[in-house]
Amino acid sequence: MTELSVQQHVLFLSGYLDAVARSVTTDAVLCNLSATFSEPGDSLGHAHGDNMIDNWSIEFGSFVESFLGISQRSRIGFYLVDYICWLSEFTAGARCYKSVGDAPGQSVIYQVEWPDGSGVVIAADRHHRPAPNNSFKPNPLRGSA
Repeated sequence: MTELSVQQHVLFLSGYLDAVARSVTTDAVLCNLSATFSEPGDSLGHAHGDNMIDNWSIEFGSFVESFLGISQRSRIGFYLVDYICWLSEFTAGARCYKSVGDAPGQSVIYQVEWPDGSGVVIAADRHHRPAPNNSFKPNPLRGSA
């Protein structure tokens, strides 16, 4: 098995997540995706959930389709699932936990941990943007031109 440099991979994964977030963000919905690496002993600031992921491919395929709304068979969806699954496939002892935010469908956090204490947090959130206010209201304090 070829050992993956997790820290370097997370740097590339983070850039890919940013590109995916930009592609699924619309005028109505803002999507944020990020990946953060922590050295052994560093705190990521997230307590992992009790929901341990057994089948990463199925979990992240479902995440791509249900949370992001893109097909996991599309090029962007396929590579996203693949890049995340590499954390398990090319390292020893990786465990992944899932936490869902207070409003289901709006935020999810995946925490990947290794026996040496290092970890990665993959965070996703989606917010509906308020409708734009297109009505012009002149400032009464400025007077008319």
